Amino acid sequence: MNLQEKRNLMKSYRVKAGLSQEKLAEKLGVARNTIVYYESKPWSLSLDTFNELVNIYGESFREDFFANKLYKKVN
Repeated sequence: MNLQEKRNLMKSYRVKAGLSQEKLAEKLGVARNTIVYYESKPWSLSLDTFNELVNIYGESFREDFFANKLYKKVN
């Protein structure tokens, strides 16, 4: 998955969940501009934030994000 696909994935999961950037920011305890940053630079997510997104969006988010099989699920 290339960078543009990851950017699209970040936004599409948020939209599918019915969340605005502001609502997602509230759930994560960050500022809205942090969500804007994550959606433009998805590699910048911390592991904790990534796992919080998996909790919000479901396991399919992790699978889709790492669809290139370079990474394995970390428990």
